[in-house]
Amino acid sequence: MTEIEYHVQAIHLRFIQPEEFEPISPEVNPSDKRIDVSIALQTLTAYENDRVVLKTKVSTGIPDRRNIPGLISTNTPTGEFHVYSKMPSKHMGDGQLTSDLEAYKLPGVPWTTFFAPNGVAFHGTYWHDNFGMMMSHGCVNMRTEEAKWIFRWTTPVSAPEIWEQTGYGTLVIVK
Repeated sequence: MTEIEYHVQAIHLRFIQPEEFEPISPEVNPSDKRIDVSIALQTLTAYENDRVVLKTKVSTGIPDRRNIPGLISTNTPTGEFHVYSKMPSKHMGDGQLTSDLEAYKLPGVPWTTFFAPNGVAFHGTYWHDNFGMMMSHGCVNMRTEEAKWIFRWTTPVSAPEIWEQTGYGTLVIVK
């Protein structure tokens, strides 16, 4: 397999400061934190015990009625999950470098918090601001500052010197 090299002008980059990794509410027992995502309402609600600490509009996956073998569904999966991986920035796409209208490449997707199979994550979104409408390929699109808040609030706790933090983390319920 041939690796593709990408080059970016420095003006389009920025350092992620260590304080951007500082955990939010570290005094709260991790088992007392949970995230509920409502596909019907297109909302995300974060709880500490039963107290709401964040409620916001999101964009979940576009309903996929194709059912074509080998294609990854664009539906956001439902069920109970746990955060298992976090990256401050992630190159995302469908792996296709084609003229297909469905193909996509998204460099530098910010504050990526993976919680479900096939790479489904909460993440910042710089390509639209239609929150409250289904827009994604399965992930939960968020305003970048709110995705950063989720990244910092959830476990496993991430550190600046570790690009990808993995582990069994915060409960996520999608319905």
